[in-house]
Amino acid sequence: MSSEDRGLLAYELTVEGPIGPVLGAALPTHRIATQAPCTVLLVEDTHGRELDELLDLLATAEVTVQEIRRLPGRRGSRAPARAARPVDGS
Repeated sequence: MSSEDRGLLAYELTVEGPIGPVLGAALPTHRIATQAPCTVLLVEDTHGRELDELLDLLATAEVTVQEIRRLPGRRGSRAPARAARPVDGS
């Protein structure tokens, strides 16, 4: 199955704390929503490489990834990231 048949895979990454302006500038193709005490990144990936590259970049920047979720039913969408959920479990 080609990437055109599969469409985009969408992932939501919740990371600890805010994303600063320098790191944010390195993520121009990702949608970012900040709601203290975390930031949510929406990653749309056609080839399975975008997510890997983002995880490498976040690790290099010493950003803690708290959660990665594959979003169902989001193939091919360009909708903004949802607001982050509290990280304390409430």
